[in-house]
Amino acid sequence: MDTPTTSSQEIKSLLLPLQQHPLLLPMACLAEVIDYIQPESIQEDNHWYLGDIDWRGVTVPLMAFERINEQQFTSHSITTRIAILKKTLTKTPYSFYGLIIQGVPQPLTLGKQDILPSNEVTGPAERRQAIINGLPAIIPNLASVEHKLAGIGNISWQA
Repeated sequence: MDTPTTSSQEIKSLLLPLQQHPLLLPMACLAEVIDYIQPESIQEDNHWYLGDIDWRGVTVPLMAFERINEQQFTSHSITTRIAILKKTLTKTPYSFYGLIIQGVPQPLTLGKQDILPSNEVTGPAERRQAIINGLPAIIPNLASVEHKLAGIGNISWQA
């Protein structure tokens, strides 16, 4: 007989829509979703780092996950938004960072049985790919992403 899934075995999650596959993140990572803001121009060689934005009086670095994951990222659309994410690493020079998304995140409550493995090849910013509700999704390697952002080293990010 199957035992019912308890809330301690479920994770409140979000699917953040990107231009290709959505990202699957714990809901606790998200601080806010805001309308797209043009970032301040930068003198940086990293094509995935789009510049800085002002969010609630804090300078926040903005990035394109597709580019850091070595995928194609096209120009912004009318549905483009910015997900403000909380840092997960303790030794980084910022408390939040922005991620370009394409629409509104979808909240989900997932148990282990809801996440199926995928045989897709993963990119450098992915922990793995999975199938969520029959659709492919990316589980990002946030530590890798945050280490790359920390390498940019903009002093104004310090909280």
